[in-house]
Amino acid sequence: MENEIREYEGVLLMHPEMSEEKRGKIREKMENFIKEQGGEILRVEIWGRKVLAYEIDHLREAFYLFYLFRMPAKAVRQ
Repeated sequence: MENEIREYEGVLLMHPEMSEEKRGKIREKMENFIKEQGGEILRVEIWGRKVLAYEIDHLREAFYLFYLFRMPAKAVRQ
């Protein structure tokens, strides 16, 4: 079971005023991490700027990025 490949969903929330360039660097870092852990990215959706369900650090909005990926279960436990 340790080497079992599982499907995961992940959502990154970024500061709503962050530049597109910086968001691109964060996206690249996330995708590299998944691949370095033996994962495979199945889908990426840019949901864009959305209202948060509740305020976080005095912010009412965030920029959302959705990931669907497969990765060995042991990589997620680290």
